[in-house]
Amino acid sequence: MSGPSAQKPSSTGDGVDRRHRPAVGTLHVTPTVTVGATMAVATKIWRPKVTVGTDSPVGTGTATHTPHTHAPTRRAAAVPFPSSAAPPPPASTRRRQIPTPPGRQIPQPTAAPRSPPPPRPAAPRPAAHRHAASTRTSARPGHPHPPTSRPARSTRPTRRGPASDPPTPSSRHRALLTRRPQHPASPAGPRLGPPFHRRHGTYHEVDVGNGQKRQTKVAIKILRYLPFIKRIQRLYMFEETAKQMTWHKTGIRLQDEKKRVPMVHPSDGQSWKHFDEKHPNEASEARNVRIAIATDGFNPYGMSTAAYSCWPVFVIPLNLPPEVVMQRKNIFLSMILPGPEYPGKKLSVLMQPLVDDLHHSWHHGTLTYDRASKRNFIMKVWFHYSMHDLPGYALFCGHSTAGKFPCPVCRHELEFRHLKAGHKYVAFDKHRKFLSPGHRFRSDKKNFTKGVVVLEHKEIPKFDGATVDAELRALQPSKEPGHQFEGYGKTHNWTHIAGITELEYYKDLKLPHNIDMMHTEKNCGEAFLNTCCNIPGKSRDNVSARVDIEEICDRVALHMQPPEGNRKGWLKPHAKYCLDSADKKEAFTWLKYDVMFPDGYCSNMSKGVNLATGKINGLKSHDYHIWIERLMPVMLRGYLPDHVWRVLAEVSHFFRTVCAKQICTEVIEKLQKQVPDMLCKLEMIFPPGFFTPMLHLIVHLANEALLGGPVQYRWQFCIEREFKYIRYKCGNKNKIEACIAEATLLHEMADATIMYYANDVPTKHNPVARYNSDEPKRDPKLLLFQYPGGKAGASKVENISPEEKDCIMLYVLMNMEEVVDFMSQFHDEMWSGRNGPTPTQWYTLLKEGAPPLNKSFVNWFYEKGADPNVEMTDELRCVSQGFNRRVHTHEKYDINGYRFHTEFHQKNRPNAKTINTGVYTRGADDLDYYGRLQKVYELTFNNANIELKLFVFKCHWFDPHGGMRSTPSIGLVEVRPTTTYSGSDVYVVAHQTKQVYYLSYPCQNEELMGWEVVFQVSPHGKLPIPSEDDYNNIDPVTYEGIFYQEEEQFGDLQIDIGLQELHNDVQMRGETVVDLKDIAMLTKRNANKDNIVETQPEPNADHEYSYDTDFDSEAENPMPRDESGDEW
Repeated sequence: MSGPSAQKPSSTGDGVDRRHRPAVGTLHVTPTVTVGATMAVATKIWRPKVTVGTDSPVGTGTATHTPHTHAPTRRAAAVPFPSSAAPPPPASTRRRQIPTPPGRQIPQPTAAPRSPPPPRPAAPRPAAHRHAASTRTSARPGHPHPPTSRPARSTRPTRRGPASDPPTPSSRHRALLTRRPQHPASPAGPRLGPPFHRRHGTYHEVDVGNGQKRQTKVAIKILRYLPFIKRIQRLYMFEETAKQMTWHKTGIRLQDEKKRVPMVHPSDGQSWKHFDEKHPNEASEARNVRIAIATDGFNPYGMSTAAYSCWPVFVIPLNLPPEVVMQRKNIFLSMILPGPEYPGKKLSVLMQPLVDDLHHSWHHGTLTYDRASKRNFIMKVWFHYSMHDLPGYALFCGHSTAGKFPCPVCRHELEFRHLKAGHKYVAFDKHRKFLSPGHRFRSDKKNFTKGVVVLEHKEIPKFDGATVDAELRALQPSKEPGHQFEGYGKTHNWTHIAGITELEYYKDLKLPHNIDMMHTEKNCGEAFLNTCCNIPGKSRDNVSARVDIEEICDRVALHMQPPEGNRKGWLKPHAKYCLDSADKKEAFTWLKYDVMFPDGYCSNMSKGVNLATGKINGLKSHDYHIWIERLMPVMLRGYLPDHVWRVLAEVSHFFRTVCAKQICTEVIEKLQKQVPDMLCKLEMIFPPGFFTPMLHLIVHLANEALLGGPVQYRWQFCIEREFKYIRYKCGNKNKIEACIAEATLLHEMADATIMYYANDVPTKHNPVARYNSDEPKRDPKLLLFQYPGGKAGASKVENISPEEKDCIMLYVLMNMEEVVDFMSQFHDEMWSGRNGPTPTQWYTLLKEGAPPLNKSFVNWFYEKGADPNVEMTDELRCVSQGFNRRVHTHEKYDINGYRFHTEFHQKNRPNAKTINTGVYTRGADDLDYYGRLQKVYELTFNNANIELKLFVFKCHWFDPHGGMRSTPSIGLVEVRPTTTYSGSDVYVVAHQTKQVYYLSYPCQNEELMGWEVVFQVSPHGKLPIPSEDDYNNIDPVTYEGIFYQEEEQFGDLQIDIGLQELHNDVQMRGETVVDLKDIAMLTKRNANKDNIVETQPEPNADHEYSYDTDFDSEAENPMPRDESGDEW
C-alpha cells in the first residue's frame, strides 16, 4: 500500500480537500481501521509507511476505511509568530493519509530485502530544512519510492472548528512514535511538545557485519489506543446500565433532616450545571455522556526494579449513579503511553487520538442503540474534567509546577517566596491577602513576615476554562532557546499548549482539572507527621528551616544558637509544635500496641512503627488519609500546647468534611471562606519551609468540591487500584504494554459476556459477599423482620430469665409499627390521668401497667393475640405469643455491612489486630448512645406453621449525660467507657445499630485520662437508599471500595482566630546539630554575619505589603492570652 495509487486523496464535490493532515507537531493517527492484525504506522522524518503484521491477538477481520477530515486547530491563530520564521517543510516531505477503500482487505506485507536498494538523489530542498534533510536517507529499506516522488499536498493552515470533521482513530492499531524534524515555528501555531528521542530512526537496527546495519520491523515506540466511544455504546446495550446512564438527570436526591439537598454526584456540582446553561441543546439529551480522563505514571515492574514510567489513560463515564461510577467495569483503559521515559510535555502529542475522538463526537455524535427505550439516538460524548496528581496536572494542562508560580490554579496571581537556606519556593505568608478586609491578621507584624502589613485584598483564584483560554491566546513565542513562550518563569509558567485545550467547549468548563485529594492528603499528612513527631531526615523543621526563620520571621525562640560556654556545638532549640523524645516514644508505643480499627477499615499501621529508630515506615496513601482525619487529633493532644493542637484538629476536621460521601453546599461555602484563616494560623506556628505548594493547595479544595461534587469521583484511589490490577494481570514482562492491552481486551470481553448470564450463576459480578447473609425460610411481612443478617460462627444455647425476656419483648413490641394501634388501645384502658403521660411515665406504664390490674403491655398483648376474635395478621399473632426462653447466642454477627464481635470474643482473640465491638444507636429521646456489644441473641417466634427469627444485641451503654462530651466545631466526640447507662432497656434490634470504634489518648494527663474519642464506621459495600428503578439492578456486594469516607459531614467547622502567638523566650532545651553539612553552613553564615549590613525593605516597595521597622512593637501587636490567662 505504499505506491502512488494508494495515496490518492479522497475529496468531495464541495472543493474542500478531505485528506487527513495532522497539525504541526501532533501525532499522526491512521484512519479508522478494523484489522485482524497489528497495524503500525511508521514514519521516519515525515515519510509514511504502513506495515501490517499478523502477530496481534486482537482479532480477525477485514480492513475498512471511513473517510473524514481533520478539524482545524482552534489554537492555531492564538499565538502569532514572527514573520521571519522559516516556512513549513515542503509538501513532498509531509505526512500523508493512506486511505483504504471500504471493504478492501489489506494485503500481508512482503519481507523487506536484506540489503537496501541504491539510493536515489533527493530533490532540492529549501535552505531552512537542510538540517532536517541531513538526518534522513533517500529511501528506507523495503520502501519502493523515495519521498520526493510523492505528489505535493495542500499547505492550508490547520484550524479546528465546528464545520470540520476530526479523524476517528483506529480501534485496534499501534501507532509508531518517532522524532519530528526541528523546523522553525510556523504560522499554524506552536508545537505541542518536543520531539521524541530517536534511536537510529523509526525502527530498531541490527548490525549485520562489515560495518553495515539492517533495519528491522520492530518499532521503537508503539502507542496503543483503545477508543472509548464504542465501549460507552456498549453500556447502552444492556437495559440495566442503559437506565442508569440517565441517573444524573432523573435520579432523586434525598433531603437531610434540615431539608437540605446534599451533593451526591458530579451532576450536583456547579461546573456541571454551568455547562448545561452554556449548551442547552446537548444537555437536553440525558443520554449524552460526560467523561472524566485520569492518567498517572507507574512502574509495571514494581517499585523495587529499574526505573520505568508507563502512563495508562483511563476514561470514566460520569452519567452513572453514585457508587457505580467508579466500579472497575466502568473505568475504561483508553491509551497506553509507552515507557520507559517520562513523557513530559510530549503527553499532549501522545493524547491526540483521544482528543480527536472528542472533537468528532462533539460535532457529529455517534448513532447508538438504547436498549432501554428500544430506539436509536445520536450520542455525544464530551470532556468534563481530568484527574491526576500534581506532576500530572502540570503535563495535562501545560502549566509547570516549579519555580515561583508553582500553583496551577493561582498561576501568576500568586508568586511564591524563595528560601535562601531551604533552596525552594514556599507559600509562606501568601494567604493573608485572601482574608476579609479589616481582618486582624492583616496588621500582624510579629507572627508572620516581620514588619509586614498586608493591604491588598484578593479573592481566591480559580482555574476555569475561559480564563485559561484567554491566557493561552495571549502567549507569544519565545526567541530565546530553551523556552517556548516569552516571559516563562517571570510572568507565567506555561510550558506548552495542551491538546485538551483545543476542544471548542474547553472555555465553558468551570473545573477542567482537579487537584487530587489523595495525593494532597498524603503529602499534608506526611508533613504534619514528620514535623510534629520530629522524624529524623524527614522533618521540615530542620536546620535550613531555622535559618530561614531567622531571616524572615520574628521568632527568637526558634533561632539557631551558636556554641557558647560549655556547649561546643550548635543548638537547635525545641519547638512547641514538636514532640520531645519521651512523648514521641509514648505516642509511637500507643500507635503500635493500642490502636486497632474495625474489619476492612484500613491497613495495619503498627507494622511500620519502629520504636528503636523512632520512625514510621511503609505508610501508603490511604494510611495517611486515615492518619490526618482520625489519628492526628488524638495522637498529638496533650503533648502539644492547646492552641497548636486546636489548629491541627481544625485541619483534620476540614479534610473529613470535604472528603465526605455527601456534602452540603452551605457548609462547603462557609468552609471556603474560613480556609484562609486556617492556613494563616498554620503559618503562625510552623516554619516557612513547611508551606510547600502541596500545603498551599488546601486553599482550593473547598471550591473544587463546590464545582465538581463529592471527592470520591475526583480522587486517584480507584485509579491507583487499577494500576495494581494491571500489574498483576501482565504475565509477559518483556512486552509489558502489549500485555496490558491484550489483558484489558480479554477482561472487557469477559465482562460483556457475563452480563448475559443469569443472576444465580456465580460470576465476578455476583461474587460471594464479604459478610454473611442468611436467607429466611419465608418472606416476612412485618417490617422489623425484613432486615436479614448473617451468623459468623457457631452458637451456644442459653436460658434467659423471665425478667430479661419481658424486657426484650417490650423493646421489640415498642419498635413495631404494626403494634402502634394496640398501644393506643392499651393507653386508653390503663391511663387515668387528665394529661398525657411523660416519656418516663409512659415507659413505666408499658412495663408495669396500672393498678388495680398491674398488667404490663407484654402480658396484655399476649392475651389479645390469644383471643381469636381480635383481628390481627398471623405473623403478628405469632409475635404476640412471645419467643422461647431457650435462645441461641452468637459471638459474631454480620448486619448492615458491618461485622460485630462481642467483648468476650474480642478479649479471647490471640494477637487481635482489629476491633468490632463498638455500637451506636439513636434513641427515641434524640440522644446518641454509644457502647460495646456484650451478647447476640437469636430469638425464635413459633406459632402453628409460622416461624420468625430476630437478632437482638445486648450492649453495655455508656452514660449519655455524664459519660459523653462533644466539640461540634472540630467534629470531636468523646466518651467515658467507665460510665454505665442507668436504664434497664439495654437491648437493641441488630439492624438499628451502627458500628463505631474508640481511640484512647496516648497522653493520659488529668484532662484526658479515662476519655476515648469515638468515630463512626462507614458500612462496607453499603449503597444509598434506592431513589430510582435503575437502582434495583445495582448489587451492593459488587462495590469494590477499599477506602474509608464519612457518610456525611454537615457539622459546621468553626475556625477560632483568637490565640495565635508563641513564646519568644529563648530556650536552651533542644538538640545538638551533628550533621557536617549543617554545621559548615551555620559556621560560614555566622562568620559572615558581622560583614553583612542588613537593609530594611523599601516602604511600599510592593503594593501588596506595607513595611514597618518596629518589629517588636507590642503596643500594636499585644500578645494574646489563652483562657487560663497564661501567655503562650
